Amino acid sequence: MKFSTLSTSDQLDALFPGHASLEAAPEGDLLLRCATIELRSFIIIAFDFNVAGGSMGVRECAQINYAFDQARTSQRDVIFMINSGGARVTEGVAAVASYSACLREVVDATLEGVQVYSLIAKHCYGGASVLAASGTDIRITPEAHFSMSGWRTIVKYETELLNRDITSQEVFSVIDGLSRSTVSNKFMLVEDVSESIKKSFDSVHAREDIKESLAQLDARLLSGGNRAVVAGDDVVSTSREMFGKEWDGSGAFFRARECELSTHAEFAFVSDEFAKADSVSRLTSAIDSLNHEVSLVTIFVSCQSHSPFLEDEGQILSEYFSGLVIAMRKQQRRGVRFQTIVFGDCGGGIFVSLSAGSSKVSVLPSARIKVLPDDVIKSLGQQPSADRAIDELVSVGLVDEVLPGDWIPTVAM
Repeated sequence: MKFSTLSTSDQLDALFPGHASLEAAPEGDLLLRCATIELRSFIIIAFDFNVAGGSMGVRECAQINYAFDQARTSQRDVIFMINSGGARVTEGVAAVASYSACLREVVDATLEGVQVYSLIAKHCYGGASVLAASGTDIRITPEAHFSMSGWRTIVKYETELLNRDITSQEVFSVIDGLSRSTVSNKFMLVEDVSESIKKSFDSVHAREDIKESLAQLDARLLSGGNRAVVAGDDVVSTSREMFGKEWDGSGAFFRARECELSTHAEFAFVSDEFAKADSVSRLTSAIDSLNHEVSLVTIFVSCQSHSPFLEDEGQILSEYFSGLVIAMRKQQRRGVRFQTIVFGDCGGGIFVSLSAGSSKVSVLPSARIKVLPDDVIKSLGQQPSADRAIDELVSVGLVDEVLPGDWIPTVAM
């Protein structure tokens, strides 16, 4: 029987004979196990697509946090067995808050030396793809799908906004394991899952230096990944005024023209549309190349969600979001504080990445934070949740503070 058609329990038995339940693990829909392969100890986090599409809600994120806490204290590495549609949209902003904290936990653990491997035999969408991209490497079967947006969402936006006549097969040819393995060296294509994956764990791959990783992502943008690059607004330099200051940038990324102190950097990520790979890459590069005197970074954001377009998925958009979180958390390890201030619509990959990377998340009363845009939620067969009162975003842990409507940025925040 094909590996991807086995139940999650049978997959665990096939890959990790003698595996045992992780002691004192919290309850949730994930399966947490421990196993030994060639004298190396691992914690296994297995997703079951038959339970709510393998999605991650509050309990599941708590399970992942627990597993990584155990990995740190016991010096074990982690294997994700991912078959997931991403965040559990039915839990709304509570799921976003939990996932953001979970992503932060995973990235921090990898920066402390925990090796994270991902096995993907079928589905890896949304937040699950960013978790996988944050790790050491990804073992993927040719027919598996890996993307930020689901294939139906990609078809919908390509058809309705770009007026392209696109088929599901064209989308699959971009997001399947075979394609991913040709675009990124983080992906290892595996045919015989039960044998190839076990053997590949014998060698430990050190995390690439962030600068090397960013250079590879930039080179991918120039080459187009496995999609032709369409020159557009993201390559045009512009300037604009926001919060009483002049900003220069291109695409969605802007940098304050003047800053009052050399210890404070100000960036903005602003778009009426979506967060595209090249704009995310510019923000990440700016963070990675901060002057060593900088101790505080403020990021203003208003961008409804990550790009649902095939051009960006051809670049493997998830890797750009994971790179953003890694760059932010790495700078925090040397003492830099990050404050993200949301002043408009925000959600999806751009919000959770900035939230996961930040020391503090603040919102203005004009902010609206959602799991995904309403029309995407509807396309998934769900009803969009009503806008939460801004103060409730604090109570569920999604943001740290609500700024007054007449707030004006100052250096000390």
